[in-house]
Amino acid sequence: MNDQQLQGVLMMAGGVLGSTNVVITRWVGNDDKMYHALDLLINLNIDTSMMGGTGSPVTGTIDLNVQLTKVGQPVSVTAPAGATMQDLSGGAAGLGALGGTGSAGATPTP
Repeated sequence: MNDQQLQGVLMMAGGVLGSTNVVITRWVGNDDKMYHALDLLINLNIDTSMMGGTGSPVTGTIDLNVQLTKVGQPVSVTAPAGATMQDLSGGAAGLGALGGTGSAGATPTP
């Protein structure tokens, strides 16, 4: 898509979306300054006449709320049975699946 085509799509999308609005709310901890929640609220108002339709606008609401718990607390991760540790100490060369040979660096512990 070239710049002129993109400009046309954006102009059409602006007309189709009419008075649609998007609100993003984020909750950041006062002390740890880390994200604790994020909310994405979209109030849709789609003008179907801009797409050749003759009906009334299509409206709706999408509300996506993600809440993070135990932010900043340590976690314990256990590898599944049969998993093997990949030696990444040699950077990209340590990725044997990509044709690398690995390196003789320290072996990471799970």
